[in-house]
Amino acid sequence: MSIKPYTKDEKRAWHNSLPARPCAAAVVAVNEKGEMLVVKASYKHYWSLPGGVVDESESPRAAAARELFEETAIKLQEKDIQLAGVTYRQPHDGHKDSVYFLFKASVDSSVAFKPDGEEIETIEWLAPKEFRKRFTDYHTHLVLATKIAQGHNSLLYEEG
Repeated sequence: MSIKPYTKDEKRAWHNSLPARPCAAAVVAVNEKGEMLVVKASYKHYWSLPGGVVDESESPRAAAARELFEETAIKLQEKDIQLAGVTYRQPHDGHKDSVYFLFKASVDSSVAFKPDGEEIETIEWLAPKEFRKRFTDYHTHLVLATKIAQGHNSLLYEEG
């Protein structure tokens, strides 16, 4: 017994019925000293990477570049950031499972950055060895970010 091929409308309806999974993207911006750019958001009790939710119809790379600019005023072209890692977060504390994309970019330490004054309170360059001390919520994507900043060149994937 064979299955009848879907029409375009049936395929679209099936595809649109699939469960949505939240997705976020961040930039692991690394300077010539090997330091990472980190941000302290006003609404979080912990430091994080410049990044955020991928908007509908936006690519993860475009979201990473947009979020870097919105949070730090550092403008990079999408071609200047490269996919370096992906993490999958299990459902936890009432949150859905999610996918987090990490992109790496080289940024000169002399480049001016500025907190937006609303969402982001402070921005700093941070040595990877200091990373774990600063991050109280040490999520899997931050473990990956440390590896990326320290020069790991393969695409990384983690679950946690």
